[in-house]
Amino acid sequence: MSFAQRGLKIHCVELGEKLASLLKENCEKYPRVTIDVSPFETWQSNTVSQAQLIYSAAAFHWIDKNIKYKKCGDLLSDNGFLALMWHEHTDDTPEIITKSYELLERYSDKQFHFQSRLERRQRRIDEIKRSGYFTLLETFEYKWMSEQTPDEFIKAFKSQSSYLSLDHQSKQMLSNDLSQLLSHHNEPVNKEYVTAVYLAQKKAPQCEGKEA
Repeated sequence: MSFAQRGLKIHCVELGEKLASLLKENCEKYPRVTIDVSPFETWQSNTVSQAQLIYSAAAFHWIDKNIKYKKCGDLLSDNGFLALMWHEHTDDTPEIITKSYELLERYSDKQFHFQSRLERRQRRIDEIKRSGYFTLLETFEYKWMSEQTPDEFIKAFKSQSSYLSLDHQSKQMLSNDLSQLLSHHNEPVNKEYVTAVYLAQKKAPQCEGKEA
């Protein structure tokens, strides 16, 4: 939103129609913000010129890894920038949150191993470097604290994709389990998070050698 308030030209690509509708509503007074509803992998536009910056907040890992870096490179102007951001757990995850994810594992086909911050950071860095399309310039982190009532925590927990992808019966059973778990938690759920930012720059194209 701060970019829009500065009058910058922004084009958004959003997969979900509901989120896109909310984004349009919030940016209604910013005429330089435009929005397409589409998967990034298949999105095309004849009106959007090459960008100076592409950024993604907590979504880039969902995009096909065989497409995302090349497509971002193609969309960026020479020496353009890619900024990737995630809100992540710190290494001191409270027991109540760990137990909540253990409950989720009962109903999901995913495992929720909390990697250390260094492991996550290195994995992101390695992926950017292996892409071959970008030079990593800098990584930095902002720590912040979340304090939620048990009801607020459950509501937020149910908003994540891993919960939303469950079938109706599994959602109901997990909801009951979470309510029972949190019913004995008579204090706020405090959790420290870190917003990790990875700034990379598009590599210059390789020049082919000229024949003498």
